[in-house]
Amino acid sequence: MAGTDHTLAVGRFKWRGNGLLVIASSKWQVLGCNTSDAEGSHPWAVTFFEKTLFTPAGLDIYARSAEGLPEPLLKEILEKIKAVGGDVAALSDTFFKAEQTEVAS
Repeated sequence: MAGTDHTLAVGRFKWRGNGLLVIASSKWQVLGCNTSDAEGSHPWAVTFFEKTLFTPAGLDIYARSAEGLPEPLLKEILEKIKAVGGDVAALSDTFFKAEQTEVAS
């Protein structure tokens, strides 16, 4: 979906759609990440997005690797998300693994 992100604060953003999607907007934030490219590292990021007109609030875990994240690391990330508490912790119980696809270069 085409749109533009605007920074609200460090790690917090507001996305607004372009064209016909101009009525759509979404506030989201980065909850945590590992951006290390060191050998044996598994770069990842976790984002939380607020409820919108079209979607419920949710959490996403992103992995840089096409293989995804090792199960022990994924479990550790989920435990840390639960420790945040509140709505974020409740959403962590709804996680499911999405189908992974390769990106054309």
